Order: sequence, then C-alpha cells, then structure tokens
Amino acid sequence: LSWYHDSNKDGGGWSIERKRLSAQCSDANNWGASTASIGGTPGNQNSIYTTQADTSAPILTNYFLVGDTLTLTFDESIDATNMNLTSSPNLSIVSWQYVDDLSISVILSGLQEGEIYTATLNEIVNCWGTSINNKSFIFGIPSQVEKGDVIINEIMFNPLTNGSDYVEIVNISDKVLDINGWMFANIDNDTIANLKPIINQQHLFLPDDYILVTEDSTDIIHDFSVYGIGTFIDTDLPTYPNDSGSVILIDNNNSVLDFVHYDEDYQFKLLASKDGKALERISFTGESNDPDNWHTASEQVEWGTPGYLNSQFVDNSVDGEIALDSKIFSPDNDGYQDVVIINYQFTNPDNVMDVMVYNSTGQLVRELKDNYYPGTTGMITWDGITDDDTKAQTGTYVLLITVFDLDGNRKVYKEVVVLATKL
Repeated sequence: LSWYHDSNKDGGGWSIERKRLSAQCSDANNWGASTASIGGTPGNQNSIYTTQADTSAPILTNYFLVGDTLTLTFDESIDATNMNLTSSPNLSIVSWQYVDDLSISVILSGLQEGEIYTATLNEIVNCWGTSINNKSFIFGIPSQVEKGDVIINEIMFNPLTNGSDYVEIVNISDKVLDINGWMFANIDNDTIANLKPIINQQHLFLPDDYILVTEDSTDIIHDFSVYGIGTFIDTDLPTYPNDSGSVILIDNNNSVLDFVHYDEDYQFKLLASKDGKALERISFTGESNDPDNWHTASEQVEWGTPGYLNSQFVDNSVDGEIALDSKIFSPDNDGYQDVVIINYQFTNPDNVMDVMVYNSTGQLVRELKDNYYPGTTGMITWDGITDDDTKAQTGTYVLLITVFDLDGNRKVYKEVVVLATKL
C-alpha cells in the first residue's frame, strides 16, 4: 500500500503504475498511484510514465551507533559496493554488510567515548547510479547523561484552538547523548505521574542541539514560521493545563534531568491574549524555576521558536543596544540596500518599543512601530515608504527609537540615515 504514496487512493479503486520502464531496479520509488480519471490505464501508457532518469541522490534518513557498529538507513535501495566513508578524527572500517536493500552496517575501529566524529559519505548510489557526494553527519559513542546536561528550554502549554502542545529541550553539555527511553511527566497529587516516553530507539542528541517534542508536528509547522528543521519528534505528551502546571524530563534510569513549574503569569503582562504564545527560557544558566528566567516568545517570530534558538535568549554579558546595518540605503528594489535594518538586543525582555521616522525638518513621515513588543533580539526595517504610501524623498532622516520597560523607565535612541538614489 505504501507504493501508492497517496493515502486518498490506497483504499481501493486505483492502480499503481510504474514510472520509468528503463529503471535498473524498481522499488517503491519507481511506482505511484495512477492519476487517470478512471483509476488506471489498462492496455495504455501509464499516466505517470516518464523517460526522465532519477537524478536525485539517495537520502540518509537515519543512523545509529551500537558498540562499534554504525548502521545507516537510506530512503531508497542503494548500492554500497564502492562506498567511501571517512571521518574526522580518523576511524578505520573493519567491514560492512547490507542489513536490507535500504540499510548497511559498518564496523568501525578506533572509537573513543567522549569524542565527536564528523563522517563524510561518498559513492552510495541508487538504481540509476546517482551518488551521494560529500554527505556529512555527526555521531559518537553516547555518554551517560547527568543532571544539568539537558534543560527544558521552551514550552507551549496554551496553543491556539486545535493546535498542539510542545516541549523543547537543548543539550548544553559537550556530550553525545542517547534519548532512548527518556520520558516527560508532570505532577499529580504531589507525585511524578503520567510518564510518556519520547522515543523507544536510539536517537543521538548532540551538543548544542535542540529536540522539539509534540503530538503533531504538522500543527507546529503550520503555526510558526521559525522552527528547527529536523528537530521534531511526534509522540504523546502529558496533559499541560492552560493556566499552570509542571513539565518534568526523566532519563531511562528514572532520574529527573530537569523540572519546570510554569504559570500563565510568567507571560508578558501587557498581552491582550496569551493563546498560542510559547514560554521561552531566557538564559541556559538561569534557574529552571525562576519566573524571571521565562518569558513570552517574541512577536517578531510569531510567538514561538520550536526547535530553534529562543527569541528571548540572552547572553548575560551583552548590553542592550540599537544598531543599523548601514547608514545609507536606496529603496529602488534592485536588491542592494533596499531597506534600512534596525537591529536591537536588550538584556531585559519586558519592553515596549516605538519607532518613528522624521525628516530633516522634524516632520513625522512614518510610524514604523507603536507600542510594539520586541522581545530581546530582532530587527525592524524601513523601506523608504511614508505613512501616506508614497516614497520618501532623497535626504536625511532621523530614526527615533523609544524603549519603555514595565517600571516606566525610558531609553531614547536617535539614529541618522540617508535615503539615497542612484545617479
């Protein structure tokens, strides 16, 4: 049934057809559901027939390391006869064999725990002879996880209607870890309860990597424009109430790796609605249960960064600032300095920002932001268009940027830019 590649047709009434008659082999990648209106093309040329060769290389879909054996799995049948696998630091291949037509296992020598290896794969070919070239991936012998190696970094506990909860974790250690057997849980009647496994097979968790656990990754991709590609794991999660609750991360030895009590009061106080807005950890080194270490994700990223660097992440050694990418811009749509970019970074996330553009005579020509919630980092652009939808004249302009915090403190930044034109 998987050869249909179409869940709307695999229930019956449709034939599967071969795409390329000259394919050197003919697995699922060379077959698909008929597109003919009657459901098939008996006695006639197939509706999905093509003479085009398969020029796409095999894709490495999964890999795992057990002892000294590295198993590689691909998305289509492969020929590994001339395989070339190199690594840094250098490892030697003792032997290799096919597991099935999609997978091979490679026995390596020289593996050291604590070492992180970058492997490069060449000359794995598909039926058409199209080869993987310079495909790199990272692996290592998993180390024993310890408390403090992994932290809970972002929580969506009050999604939009029909949306999905999610929890993000990040590996802040220098270890390669294996999350096989890890679980999420919550607190019920003062005890750890409702344990839900994340995954029941090896899944390497590399240093500085993110993992996003949700019940429906499709919802997350639909609701957010900024997310970590390749970081999602779909599985059941404990129930997370919309007002307050707890998120507990447990390893395969039933040890608590991290625990967060969240509350809707941790969200930005001036929000009109808290639905569909993720709660982000501000600092990796801050306490997990310090309310000041959690804040609403920025409006700049549409209120969440699942599987990706938090919009509210702050390096505590960095002072807040406003900076322009260029003092001169020319909005003529030629792809070069068409906009002026205002970059900002604040140590305090509780801010509201106004950004106004004035001409050289002091007249307001554009209100870029009014009572805007910026988060800690981001950018704002001006394309040279005024509030009356006309292009601003060539000349000098002042960007007046005013930042207010919840205590009423105000900071004012003035930046001068030149709107130029080509001679």
